[in-house]
Amino acid sequence: MPLAACFGMRAARGAPVRGTGAPHFLWLFHRSEIARPVRGTKSDSTNMEHNYIVVLMIPDLIELGSPCPWAVLPPGIHDTTLAEVEARFATTPHRERLFGGFVRMAQALAIAGCSYVYLDGSFVTAKPHPGDYDGCWDHVGVDPNKLDPVLLDFNNKRAAQKAKYLGEMFIAGMPNGPGAPFLDFFQVEKSSGQAKGILRIPLAPLKGATP
Repeated sequence: MPLAACFGMRAARGAPVRGTGAPHFLWLFHRSEIARPVRGTKSDSTNMEHNYIVVLMIPDLIELGSPCPWAVLPPGIHDTTLAEVEARFATTPHRERLFGGFVRMAQALAIAGCSYVYLDGSFVTAKPHPGDYDGCWDHVGVDPNKLDPVLLDFNNKRAAQKAKYLGEMFIAGMPNGPGAPFLDFFQVEKSSGQAKGILRIPLAPLKGATP
């Protein structure tokens, strides 16, 4: 049962929509780490060893055409890291500020036991000056008693979330009004109705961090 259902919540954001992205697995490491074998080695007939290294890359943005105003992520759920998001999208002082808010939000979720957060919104498009970021988080394993109450406050168009974290986040499995869950909602480009992508970021427990 979604965490939202435990609180009897709904958080309407727009008309229910369908998402088509499907999760996939990548072996992750941060760009700050030294590249190293992550899947073992294999010896060939000449006894030479071959190292297998998987480098995580956020895919190139794609153009959907009119009426979509900005290039977006290609359809699917794309696994990445905070370090990759910073390198790719925190490219101006304004974007750096938004990214800082997103990191604080991720820290608050990690403290409560959240394993994955999904990042969306104009922040992960080609829009030069995004207003904020949007997304959702996986409720599995989250302790509501450790969760920042602001992240469960969906009143006044998520004003409290925007004030504290500079963006707005929903529970991934929460129904969007009477329709599909928010994880599906965020995989549709709202101006055209076409499928687009979203980023999934794993969260490790962050010691010493405070919401």
